[in-house]
Amino acid sequence: MKGKRVIAGILLAGILAVTLAGCKNTDNTKEETEKPV
Repeated sequence: MKGKRVIAGILLAGILAVTLAGCKNTDNTKEETEKPV
C-alpha cells in the first residue's frame, strides 16, 4: 500500500510539474505574440 502511494505521489507531482511548465510556456508565448500586435 505504501509503495503504491509513493508511486502515485511521484506521478501526481510529475503531472503537476508538467502542467505548470506548460502553463508558463503558453503564457510566455501569449505575451510574445501580443507585444508585436
